[in-house]
Amino acid sequence: MLVYGLGAAILVMTALLILGLALGWHKQKPDAAVAAGANPVVAVPPVDTGATAPAGPVTPLDVTVGRDAAVYTIAGDGRLIALHVRSPDGDEVIVVDTVANRVISRIRLKPENGVSPP
Repeated sequence: MLVYGLGAAILVMTALLILGLALGWHKQKPDAAVAAGANPVVAVPPVDTGATAPAGPVTPLDVTVGRDAAVYTIAGDGRLIALHVRSPDGDEVIVVDTVANRVISRIRLKPENGVSPP
C-alpha cells in the first residue's frame, strides 16, 4: 500500500511540476522581484508633478561645467532632469528644472577613499 501511495504521489507531483512550468508559476511578479533585491528603478512609477512647460518659444539654458567635462548620463521624469557630468576635477550631478528653466541643484561626487576613478 505504501509503495502504491508513494508512486501515486510521484506521479501527481510530476504532473504539477509540468503544469506549473507550462503556466509560468516559476516567474516572479514585479513586486516580488523588487523585494528580492532586483533593480528598483524598473518598478518605480513615473512621477506626475502636475506642471507643464509653458507654450511658446523655448529659451535655452546654459549650464556651466568644468573644462574638458562631458555628460556621462542623463535621467529625468519630465520636469526634472539629472545630468551626470564627468570631468578631470571630479564627477558632478546637476539637477535641472525644465519648467522653470533653471539649475536647482549641483551635487559634487566625492569618492570615499579620496581617489577619483580614471
